[in-house]
Parts: sequence; C-alpha cells; structure tokens
Amino acid sequence: MRDVIEDEEAGDGDQVLIVLKHCNENLSTHEKELLKLQSKIDQMEKANFDPKHWTMQGELNLCMTFLVERPPPVITEEVTASLEDMIKSRIIEHDSKSKKGLAEVYEEEYVQKSNPLFAPSTFSDELKKEVIEEMSIQTNVPAIAMEEVAPLAVSDAAMLAPEEMFSGTGKIKEDSELTQEERKRRRAKKKRKFKAESAKQPVKKARDTTSTEMSKTGIFSYSNMT
Repeated sequence: MRDVIEDEEAGDGDQVLIVLKHCNENLSTHEKELLKLQSKIDQMEKANFDPKHWTMQGELNLCMTFLVERPPPVITEEVTASLEDMIKSRIIEHDSKSKKGLAEVYEEEYVQKSNPLFAPSTFSDELKKEVIEEMSIQTNVPAIAMEEVAPLAVSDAAMLAPEEMFSGTGKIKEDSELTQEERKRRRAKKKRKFKAESAKQPVKKARDTTSTEMSKTGIFSYSNMT
C-alpha cells in the first residue's frame, strides 16, 4: 500500500513539473528553481545509466595496456656518453679537498636552516652587500666665503663673531639645579685641585727655608768680615 502511495506521489510530481514546463512564462522563482533542479537530476541520471568510457570502467583489455605502460628508455651511444660525462664532472667537483672544517660546515648549515636572513652570502645570492659611502672631510666654511669682499690686511680671526671666538662654558647653575653626575664631576675637580695645591706646598716650604738659611749665613759672614 505504501509503495502505491509513493508511486502516486511521484506521478503527481512529474505531472506538476510537466505543467510547469508548459507554463514557463507565468512561473514564480520557486517554480523556476524546481525546473532547474529537475533538469540537473535528469542529466545526472542519464550520465549514470549511459555506457561509460573505457578509462572509467576499471578494466583494460590486453590490446590496450600499451597505452598506459611507460616505454623503456632507448639506450644509445649518445645517452651513454652523456652519462659518462656527467659522472666525470661530478667526480671532479668532489675531488678537491674542502678548505672549511666540519664544524664550520655544520655551523653554516644550522644558520641557514634556522634563519636564512643571517646566512652567509655563499648560500643566498639575494643578499647584497651594503654600500658604504666613503668619508669626506667637510670644512666649516660658509658657501659664500669666496664671494665676500674684504680688505687684504684684515685677518680671518678679526672677522669672527664674538660667539665664534668664545663659546663659553655653558649656563651657570646653582647647587640645587645640578644633576648627580654634574655634582660628582665638580667634587672630583675640587679633589684634583686640592691634591695639586697640597703637592706644591712642601716644595714651596722647602724653597722658603733654603732661602732664609742662605740669607742668614750671608748676613753672618758679612758681620764677621767687618
């Protein structure tokens, strides 16, 4: 009973699609989509039931196996000569002893695999050496120095501005405005000055004592002579 109902429903659906095909002008979007879907189903069913190509059947005849088999290479004198030349060239390439040690080779391979940007230039030709410009000496002379008109008797030092002659030591700061580095620098300068003065004092004292002794002895000898 159920099969009969399904057949009747299927027949009703086919009749509806046939009616929709005849009335294609006054169809809604849903009905048009149903027509497109039914046409695709018909095409797929036709492709499924039609006889397939021999490549899709999964079987081959003995007479057709040559189409899929790979022919063996034809060995001629030219092929053997080219193989011999290739072998000789590879032997010559690997005959020379490497100048690098095994550790250096491993290091270069590790650097190349870990980070190709830092690999040496022998492994990557894309890396180019950075062009370093040559240093040139530039004199601190204005561009219009040659065009200025000045008397020959005046020197260059007389033509300098006051700030060019003496730049000064900088702004004067109070103790509260100094940084820690400036305070250390000032303290060290005072210590050096104190050491230099203390080193000069004994020399000065010795010089004074010798001068006083010489003066005393000179006066004493002069008094004895008189």
